[in-house]
Amino acid sequence: GMQRDDAYKLVQSHSMTSWNEDRQFFDLLSADDRVTSALSAEQLQDCFDPEFYLRNIDRSFERLGI
Repeated sequence: GMQRDDAYKLVQSHSMTSWNEDRQFFDLLSADDRVTSALSAEQLQDCFDPEFYLRNIDRSFERLGI
């Protein structure tokens, strides 16, 4: 629901605010109408679920012989 470059700028802006003002990144995104108009609350929450990003970790370690 948003151009890639626009989404990137939006995320970068909120990430810098989060860093500089010691605020929660998720809270900033979930309070932004531009984000919530493109993603449901569940979709946004899913972006912060580490299980998705770690789902193949065992296979990766196996390939490395670890």
